Amino acid sequence: MANLGIMKYETITLKEVDSTNSYALKNIASFDDCSVIYSLRQTNGRGRYNRHWVNDDTDNLYVSFVFKPKDVSSYPLANLTQYLSVIVCRLLENEFGI
Repeated sequence: MANLGIMKYETITLKEVDSTNSYALKNIASFDDCSVIYSLRQTNGRGRYNRHWVNDDTDNLYVSFVFKPKDVSSYPLANLTQYLSVIVCRLLENEFGI
């Protein structure tokens, strides 16, 4: 895979979780900056505008990112979710042909 210029990160992989985002929030103190929480199955997820879904299909991507920047004034927080979605799509297309 190409060097994406991504800094070092910690990956936490779970077999099943209610929500990767809820898990991240509950355990935020134990995570470093740039941690990634990934689960094979998510049972109580939610999206933008607090939309709710339950999906036990293991063919989906259930992931949350933990960012703890030291200087938030220089961090691009506005529309970060949409920005990361585009980056993930480009990565999947360019590197994996998906």
